[in-house]
Amino acid sequence: MTLIEGQLNLTRHMERNADYNKLMSRIKSLELENEALKSDRDKFRELFDDAPLGIFRATMEGKLIEVNRVLSDLLGYKSPKDLLKHVENTGTHLYASTQERIRIVEEALKKEKRLLTR
Repeated sequence: MTLIEGQLNLTRHMERNADYNKLMSRIKSLELENEALKSDRDKFRELFDDAPLGIFRATMEGKLIEVNRVLSDLLGYKSPKDLLKHVENTGTHLYASTQERIRIVEEALKKEKRLLTR
């Protein structure tokens, strides 16, 4: 009886060990993916912040999400935060007209055939 019980315990231990190794492998894989995402995010942030032209991101409704320093400087604001604080709608502040903004967004959506959201 002891021999069979010992073999059964060893088998269970080996199965748990294999599951543990799979789990650790998956965790390592997720850590590497997370590091890659952070690296990509940092590269995007650097491009956005250091671009020699004004850049902004806005919702489909036209509400500003973020702007870079160059855009706030071009528009005469003290900082990107100051611009975000004072500009409520890109259609009335950053485009010649709201209709122009709508036309540009619709044209971009036709070309891309998808909507990028966060």
